[in-house]
Amino acid sequence: MNRQIAACLSAIFFSLACEVGEDFIPDNTLDPSNPDYIPPQVTITASPTEGQIVSSAQITFTWEGNSDEMSYRYSFDDIWTNWQENVKSVTIKHIDEGSHQFSVKSSYINGDSSEAVSVNFSVDAVEGPSLIFNPRYKKSAVGQTFQLSLIAEEVTNLSGAEVTLTYDAETIEIMDVLQGQLFKNLGGDIIFITDHSPSMGKVVISTAVWGAGEPAASGSKSLAEIQVKLKKAGNTTIGIDASSKFRDPNNKTIDIMQIVEAIVESE
Repeated sequence: MNRQIAACLSAIFFSLACEVGEDFIPDNTLDPSNPDYIPPQVTITASPTEGQIVSSAQITFTWEGNSDEMSYRYSFDDIWTNWQENVKSVTIKHIDEGSHQFSVKSSYINGDSSEAVSVNFSVDAVEGPSLIFNPRYKKSAVGQTFQLSLIAEEVTNLSGAEVTLTYDAETIEIMDVLQGQLFKNLGGDIIFITDHSPSMGKVVISTAVWGAGEPAASGSKSLAEIQVKLKKAGNTTIGIDASSKFRDPNNKTIDIMQIVEAIVESE
């Protein structure tokens, strides 16, 4: 009898219900029917601020839940990961120029999950005029064909380009090289010539626009669209040779400030 009374007194001290003859069973704080239940929550603790323009292609994100032993999943540009226990940070590399969104959710062991918390930001890590691939990182299955855009980034008064691409012909195959949007809708005549040497792993692209009024392109647009197939597992790159050139309407060379190659990895 004394043990039963002691159990009841202890339950009263913690504001819990207990009657003589009953075992002491604490409330389950992870039971949504519990009036004291707090739904799972998550807070992003380190990231770009909302609307920030970031000058790096690599960003670390961290977050924190409202309870120990929670699981988390995150998304970058709407691609979600699986749930992972107690993982509270990620470093994302090779982020492309432009707008992005990072989101994260938390979950209890009972399966209840929080609403997504998100931050929107932009990356401007490349100083133009430059030549870059988009995406700069691509994951692909062996045998799959995908497309990479070769971008003339932040150019001014550009009317011609000669670009040499290099690649490992044993790992990838260049299926086709198509004209991009750079010189379209300028009202001039366009040339677009490719010289592809598969055995050497090299593609030379020559393109230009000319006509009345000396048409030229400014801004950031695709110079070419590259269709690629991964032939075997592993990591490889598609490079842009340093001999590549930009030219203005007077055929003068425009210095290329940066070159960003494409990284291709097998799934």
